[in-house]
Amino acid sequence: MREKKEIEISGKKVVVSEMTLRQIFAIKEKGQKILERPEIEHSKFLINEIFKDCIVGVTTEELIDFAPSELKGLCDAFREVNTVFLEMLVKTGILKTVKNFMKTEFQKVQEVLIKEIEKEATEN
Repeated sequence: MREKKEIEISGKKVVVSEMTLRQIFAIKEKGQKILERPEIEHSKFLINEIFKDCIVGVTTEELIDFAPSELKGLCDAFREVNTVFLEMLVKTGILKTVKNFMKTEFQKVQEVLIKEIEKEATEN
């Protein structure tokens, strides 16, 4: 039976479930599609397409408005229910590749957001 954990983020009940093998196998296939999207869309795509069945009760748009401290609970819950999957990633070396990819993607998203903030600041 899949492990699940219910948490609360900003007053919303969110259920985080263990990934199924189908979802794990889909990461590679769907991960390729990430590269076809503009940088700002990468994080949204990850949440919408890869983790949509693992994280229920909050939308991508809602997550974008949460502070990092609010998202920590979500990340902790995901780690807790997916311990076996994450251990497999470490043993196979895939986790290092994923971390490097995500680090690059988050840097790109950060750069785009900074440009948008600077643009808004100059317009006002």
